[in-house]
Order: sequence, then structure tokens, then C-alpha cells
Amino acid sequence: MALLNGFDLVLELPCIYSISSAENFALGAIKTLNSLKIVNTVSFGCETEDISVLKEFADILCDQPEEFKSLLSHELSKGISFPKARENALLMYLNDIRKSANVLSAPNNILAIEYLKALKMTNSSILPLGIKRIGPRIS
Repeated sequence: MALLNGFDLVLELPCIYSISSAENFALGAIKTLNSLKIVNTVSFGCETEDISVLKEFADILCDQPEEFKSLLSHELSKGISFPKARENALLMYLNDIRKSANVLSAPNNILAIEYLKALKMTNSSILPLGIKRIGPRIS
């Protein structure tokens, strides 16, 4: 359908990435795009209009400052799942639960953060372009 509607190229993400976590999905996608050496921008949906907030979260999760790692370790010691422990640690590290929780509770933002992390981890020259999701979420 994409080719019939004017797209020049359609790529299939290898199954190992497409059935994986958001982190591995995004990393696989960015590695694939990097390998082509022709891609200069990647776009993705997000619920927030401010991509700099998503970049801040991605930087923390990529760089893992000592204070964040300590908070994460503490949360994991409670026996909760890694995703929830990471979210809690990030919220405590940022010390702005109201703003941060709204960002982290949106599924497209979570995947967008993973794309931004993957771009940073792979030292990619690809520029990110967040596209604000409009309309209601379908559950």
C-alpha cells in the first residue's frame, strides 16, 4: 500500500526486533536506518509537543548518572518490574513528578524516548522529528 501511494522504499524490521521490547525495537530500527547510509531524518509519533523533554529523559537513561542508578537499584530492591522501577527512578531523579509522569504515561512518548536513546547510543547522524499525536487514543 505504501508503494502504491508514493513511497519510494519500504523496509521490514527484522523479526527479532519487531517482536521485542520498545528499547530493542527502536534500537533495531535505528541500526537498520544507520546501515543504509542514506537516511537523514527519522520521524515518530509522540504525545508531547516538546521533544527536548523526551531528549532529556533519553539522555538520563543513556548516560545513567550515579544518582539515577542508585534510585533504580533501590526501586528494583522492592521487587517491582524493571520498567516500573526505571519509571519510578526517573521520576524521582527528575524531581518533577507532575510533568514527568504525564510524559512517561503516554505509549508513543515511551517509544520516542527509546528512538532518541538509540540515536545517541549509535552516535547516529540521523535527526529525530517528533510528530505530535492528535486525536484520542484507541484502547
